[in-house]
Amino acid sequence: MEGSSSHHNSRPSSSRKRGGSVESQHRSCVRVTSKTVRKVRRTARWNTTDYTVHDTDNDMLLIISNESRVQRRPKKVAGKKSNRKLNTHNSSHKNKVSPDNARLRKALLKGLGGQDSLTNAEPLDRWGQELPVEVLVHIFHYVVSSNGAVPFLCRMARVCHLWYGAAANPKLWQKVTISYCWSESGKKLVPPIQRKIQNTINWLRDNRFTQLREFSLCHWNNLVSYTMKTIAESCPHLGSLRLTNCTGVTSEVFEALATHCQKLESLNLQHSVVDTAAVVCFLEAAGSNLKQLCVTYSSRLHNIFNAIVAGCCTELRLLEVNTEIKQTNPYFQFCIEMLQAGCPRLQVLRLLNLTWFPKACTMIVSPEVGFSELEELCLATSSFSLVTDEVLVKLLHLSSRLRTLDLRGCYRITSAGLQLLPCQGKDIFLWNHFMTPP
Repeated sequence: MEGSSSHHNSRPSSSRKRGGSVESQHRSCVRVTSKTVRKVRRTARWNTTDYTVHDTDNDMLLIISNESRVQRRPKKVAGKKSNRKLNTHNSSHKNKVSPDNARLRKALLKGLGGQDSLTNAEPLDRWGQELPVEVLVHIFHYVVSSNGAVPFLCRMARVCHLWYGAAANPKLWQKVTISYCWSESGKKLVPPIQRKIQNTINWLRDNRFTQLREFSLCHWNNLVSYTMKTIAESCPHLGSLRLTNCTGVTSEVFEALATHCQKLESLNLQHSVVDTAAVVCFLEAAGSNLKQLCVTYSSRLHNIFNAIVAGCCTELRLLEVNTEIKQTNPYFQFCIEMLQAGCPRLQVLRLLNLTWFPKACTMIVSPEVGFSELEELCLATSSFSLVTDEVLVKLLHLSSRLRTLDLRGCYRITSAGLQLLPCQGKDIFLWNHFMTPP
């Protein structure tokens, strides 16, 4: 009986021992998985000014000192932790290496011929993070001046904190082009996407567009008025605006431009659906500051053109009127003498793919009125032309500074008519593939 009792009593003890081992294993697993990650305390450093930047109009001189003056911040005394058991447990696992890391280290040593890459590796090239901010801004300026700020600066800002600070310089955000990137063109935006666009425009207005000079909006069908009104009210230095293939450009946009953008000199509205009456009101209010105007022909273009010839844009240097290849109403009339009187300082006149013919002038115009400063005339068309030698001479009878003449498609122009122009004896770049002999 005693042996049996002792035998029966021994089993629970063995089970308890097993159970205790299982519990201890479970506790050890819990301890390993609940291990707190200790952050490595790094000594903060900062570089003192060991370089000098001399800026000029076309170049930059960087003088770097040979002495490296790197200072260390004083170390702070860390407080003692109250949980000693946790520190003891962490120290016991401090030198342990997981199997995956061990296999990885072994593979690296084997691939490098036994050389310890973790200890003998060459230091990383960190030149991009040690350049002065002024030098980075100067380098970025070359790319931005040719390709624009977007998307180049957006990508450079994701490299590191130093490049982010250089890309955030407002001087680099003077020329910006934004195209449709949130959703497919032509589709209606859902409310979350609209809020995202509005928040993005507001952030750019507050953080990047403080020195905006040239702005382009392409292929936008939604929130055009909101975007342009925001830009016009917060960018008083805006000098050039380009709206191409946009719809929904309301009168509020042109009212904000006339009120807040007194330095606007270039306006491009080609292939955009705009309010013609609002454009006319803008030309009457602020057209005297415009030097470049580009529009697309439509049935309502006559009102805009009448405002131009009436003298609203006396300082205009470039006038471009184009149309689509598939045009519905190609015939366009205007009085040459009135256009010469309304835009006396015009230097570039482009009537692209437009079938037009002169309109009889009902006013008496002085023979001294003409395009005396005109340097480029483009009358190229792919369909049909009504321009004759007489019309060409009337356009250019005072244009002695003409350098470029594009007459592609003008098959009615002859060599005898070209000899009547006042720019004879000067080098003229002539485009004329359909000229007939005299």
